[in-house]
Amino acid sequence: MKKTIIALVSLCSVPFMASSALAESKLDPSLPTYARTSGVSGNLSSVGSDTLANLMTLWAEEFKRVYPNVNVQIQAAGSSTA
Repeated sequence: MKKTIIALVSLCSVPFMASSALAESKLDPSLPTYARTSGVSGNLSSVGSDTLANLMTLWAEEFKRVYPNVNVQIQAAGSSTA
């Protein structure tokens, strides 16, 4: 029983170790710095998985902060609607 618990804890910690390693990776230094452009407006719709709805909401909030003239709509439908 004790070995099973240790094995489960070890397996569960692997994704966290991998994500930690990815978080420490650096961007390519040859990539240019993002330059905001003017005249961006309109509608942006994201229709898809409810699994990614929270991530899309975070992206949309930041995008709207940079480009306030863009109306962002997120429609998250689960696989039951497919």
